[in-house]
Amino acid sequence: MKKENEFFSLRRFSQLLKYDFNNNRLYYIATVPIAMLIMALLFWYVFPDLPKSTDALYASPGWRSKNYIPMLFLGYIIFGIFIVGKSFPSFRNSGSVTSFLTLPASTFEKYLVQWIIRIALFLVLYPLIFQITANVTADLYLENYKSFLLSNNLPMDKLPGIDKFRFFDLFGDANEATIGRISIICMGVLGASLLFLGSTIFKKWNLFFGPLSILVMIFFIYAYLCIVSYFIVPEQSDFWVIGFKGNQPAYFDEEIPLIGLSALIIAAIGAITCWLATYFRLKEKQV
Repeated sequence: MKKENEFFSLRRFSQLLKYDFNNNRLYYIATVPIAMLIMALLFWYVFPDLPKSTDALYASPGWRSKNYIPMLFLGYIIFGIFIVGKSFPSFRNSGSVTSFLTLPASTFEKYLVQWIIRIALFLVLYPLIFQITANVTADLYLENYKSFLLSNNLPMDKLPGIDKFRFFDLFGDANEATIGRISIICMGVLGASLLFLGSTIFKKWNLFFGPLSILVMIFFIYAYLCIVSYFIVPEQSDFWVIGFKGNQPAYFDEEIPLIGLSALIIAAIGAITCWLATYFRLKEKQV
């Protein structure tokens, strides 16, 4: 009989996935509908208000696709804290830690299950759930708006224009805008990776210390930009002020701004470092 690979076995990995789902199925099943409900209520609140039937001159403002972008990033932060920040749920008490560490699976398999569920699936599924929720809520809101106009004998020209959310609008047309938003996404990945690492360090306190570590990260990134600005802007006198614009200076034929390039490099190195540190933290506990 062929001996299984001690580092990774697809059979063990699938069994571990099944074990994790069985232990946390209520949490996993409830997370998506609860998140969609929260987002739908928020969209319903921020969409243009219903007009007053007594105000004949009222014209409802529209809602453009770009208006979704701040809410998308806000959701990444909030849901990331409660989903990624609760990685390795067995680490919250000593009894479950022992059960988790003695499972018949390698350290890498235990790590990979959490990385796929908490990092990869979250980063991929969240924007899809956001798009579905935003667009369905927009349709329902407009139908409700139409009913209100009809019941109050108001003209349909009061109906606001509510755009659907489109991923292409996230990046924009200009190259600088694209690089800038990609950089923000990459920094979001780094933030999620810090929360992932924090779950092995702070355990049940990660919901508090995880976001705090992200604030510390933001401070150091800001300090780095201040240092860069201090050296490349000779006339700058105040150290804690960033003296260059977001798209300047630029490199590679004036196409890639320094801030965007720096963010990509910092996020890539930082995220990989967090993933490796998390793995070795788990391996240390396994021993």
